Amino acid sequence: MKNEIAILVQKLPYANHIALTIGVMVVYQILKLIVYKKIDRTKFEDDADKILAKNKVRDYGRLVLLIALFSLWFSQLQTVFISLLAFAAAIVIAFKEVIMCMTGGMIIRINKQFSIGHRIEIDGIRGYVLDRAITATKVLELGPERNSQQTTGNIISIPNSIFLTKSVVNTSYFKDYSIRAFTFSPIRSDNVEESEYNLKEIADEICKDYVDEAELSIQRFCQKEGILIPTIKPRVKILLSEDNDVKLLLKMPVDNSKIGDIEQQVYREYLKLLLPKENSNV
Repeated sequence: MKNEIAILVQKLPYANHIALTIGVMVVYQILKLIVYKKIDRTKFEDDADKILAKNKVRDYGRLVLLIALFSLWFSQLQTVFISLLAFAAAIVIAFKEVIMCMTGGMIIRINKQFSIGHRIEIDGIRGYVLDRAITATKVLELGPERNSQQTTGNIISIPNSIFLTKSVVNTSYFKDYSIRAFTFSPIRSDNVEESEYNLKEIADEICKDYVDEAELSIQRFCQKEGILIPTIKPRVKILLSEDNDVKLLLKMPVDNSKIGDIEQQVYREYLKLLLPKENSNV
């Protein structure tokens, strides 16, 4: 009978480890009771000291027990850990893109990079944020020209994984108002200064009704974020390319809800000043 029990125990998986575990647990309980009785026989000035001593014995005893059990089962646990790691690696490889998209979505929310309605630009895509899901962000595209502020009507779904590797530009960071740039090429090389002056006058006229409100809005935001307040008033800069082509860069405050209309108004007013001169030279 004993031989049959011994054979049966040997056939059971991890039978020796289970028996040793039971033995360690029994020894732990016996030693704890012995130490507790010794503490009870010891005289303490305060009952709280006796309770504290028992608690220390209990905590240190549990720590030693865990170390003993971990050492006993280390080889088996190592096999389990390796299997779990292999399984986790397979899951990561199979769902790599989904995990990256979800990670990007969480980072967007944690860092508050943009919200619905903001104008963003990333990896050459510009547009208004329509939806911000956990795996993708939908934007209403702006373009097709690089400096165009008009929507194309196309809705682009951007995987959030892009936000892990690409820089995102939020052009609506100043809330209701922002500072936009428009580029112009003077039709004649001899009227650069005149064109510069005309653009400044056009911008001043367009934004005169809201420039003070825009300045206060941007100023409040800059003070809150602790950054330098940019120049709000319209200004024109002369740019010179490598081929010596002259361009004029107009920067002016705009109402974010009317960017497209303001863009068209600037271009139309500028063309009105040029057309009569061009016709007179024909």
